[in-house]
Amino acid sequence: MDEPVVHARSLRASLIIALAHSAVILAGGVSCDAQQTESIADDASETQAGKPAIAVEEHRSGRALYNSGEYAPAVDAFKDELRAGPPTSSLLYNLGNACFKAGHLGEAILYYERARRLAPRDVDIQDNLALARLATVDRLLEPPRPWPLDLPVRLHRQLRAHEAAAIVTGLFWFLCFAIAGRCAAVAPRWPRPATFATVVAALLLLPAMASLGVKLYESAYVPEAIVLVEEAELRSGPGESFSSTVMLHEGAKLRIAKRRGVWIYATTQAGVDGWVRSSHIEGI
Repeated sequence: MDEPVVHARSLRASLIIALAHSAVILAGGVSCDAQQTESIADDASETQAGKPAIAVEEHRSGRALYNSGEYAPAVDAFKDELRAGPPTSSLLYNLGNACFKAGHLGEAILYYERARRLAPRDVDIQDNLALARLATVDRLLEPPRPWPLDLPVRLHRQLRAHEAAAIVTGLFWFLCFAIAGRCAAVAPRWPRPATFATVVAALLLLPAMASLGVKLYESAYVPEAIVLVEEAELRSGPGESFSSTVMLHEGAKLRIAKRRGVWIYATTQAGVDGWVRSSHIEGI
């Protein structure tokens, strides 16, 4: 009796359709990254020396001011460009660099964080954000994670929401068509490659769905903010009459829970809750 070929064909069809669906979803996010740019040749050496380098793009006036050492005017020039059009990771990165050199630590961290959300795998953004965080008073170092947990956390942080959605969609459709092909097959047993591919896809689908769910939840329900003033008091209630629980410093990162008038109820990275004036912070 001839060996049926339904499995191989269905597996190939599943893979092609899954990749096509993933490509469609990724295409929606590619346009957001189209204006990302490469850094100049000495970016790495300048970043390591504690001097953020400027990215090469169309920001001529801001770049010229930055390169001439006029950091405060460079901040204004980059902000004008930011107001003139949609934000790009390179523009936010350059603005963060200018703020850092101008001594505006809180704003530098704010724009680095915004740039990282647009380009989570950009090494220059990660390095300069880490450098700026080291200069904060309220810096909180993450404890080392065991290596089995470290890799999934790193992958989760380096994926944007639309990329996680593309992976989930691709794996889901691959499993759907693979299972449909199995049900339509005549042979009593699945070939080993088809079985292996289906099991791997199923195992990858669960963490991919978890990553996507966390990203969607955080973007919708857990807004974050950065302290922009030199000192900001976290109070026990929404008013100056309430006692101060902790003193926050420029560059501190908060998670916003709710708002009441000009007061924001937020949580620090150390887990301390309280109310802070909305004028002292800005959302990422």
